[in-house]
Amino acid sequence: MIESSLAHLQMASSQPQRLREQVQIALAIADASTLRSLLTESTPPLALSDRIGVLRAEVGVPLPEGGKRAMDGVLWVESIECALAGSRPDLAAQPSGSDHQPYQDLTRCHSELHTLAQNISLSEAIALLSHAGFQSEQISQILHLPAQAWHRDWWYQSDLSGHLTLPFCRAIRTRRFADGRFSLQYRDFYALEPPPCFQGIEVAIPVEFKPADQGFGETLERVNGARRHWGTDKALVISETLSELEVQGLTRQGVSLYQPRPQALPQAADCSRCHQANCPLQGRIHSPVLTCQSYDP
Repeated sequence: MIESSLAHLQMASSQPQRLREQVQIALAIADASTLRSLLTESTPPLALSDRIGVLRAEVGVPLPEGGKRAMDGVLWVESIECALAGSRPDLAAQPSGSDHQPYQDLTRCHSELHTLAQNISLSEAIALLSHAGFQSEQISQILHLPAQAWHRDWWYQSDLSGHLTLPFCRAIRTRRFADGRFSLQYRDFYALEPPPCFQGIEVAIPVEFKPADQGFGETLERVNGARRHWGTDKALVISETLSELEVQGLTRQGVSLYQPRPQALPQAADCSRCHQANCPLQGRIHSPVLTCQSYDP
């Protein structure tokens, strides 16, 4: 876990290269839930929890114009921009007021015909639709549509605050070929702004570890170079040695910060002298415990 791995780093150590390697290892072995926490618990948060899709991390990524040292890491995040109604508990199966006249207001504009996937196998089509939130029965209906038929569902796209609240209608059709492969196409019907994509957009977030001996200017230079390279306005700096001015400077430059919470190291313990009243071994003279993080002499 990133949190537990980084919490034990001695950031003020005189071996910044070794610490950098530990950060990269922590990123490399982190699971999706840990990476999600890294995004939502940074300051300011890099993403809302309900807008995060598929996550993956790369470490030691070279920069063409980044000097001698590679970027410590890059987080690739699927930013969810559209979601199928009813696919999550927080998304109503049907927006309010979509039965009669308001329906026309919600769908008065329509997009061009988009190709979601072309000439893909059955398993690829099922995986694609499953990832979008369709259930097995819906997937079967979509893949067995007659040639001129459409499958229609309500979806939501994000509003100005970043939450998925704006309803629109999406029509999907299938083209089946003699060799058993499929093409999927869709058209959106919306009120004002067209949905930006089918479901999510992959965003790169460069990750930079800042040890105590790395200056503010060098850190920002590397972060800006990485942001230009990946065409993103987001970045994450991991450090436990930032001054208040550095925190203000980085956040005002659009950089999010993650500062690991230090964990108490175990210390020699004597349960007979400990004052932790909630511990079942408190006061025990012959306790087998030799070290304890919660020891309170």
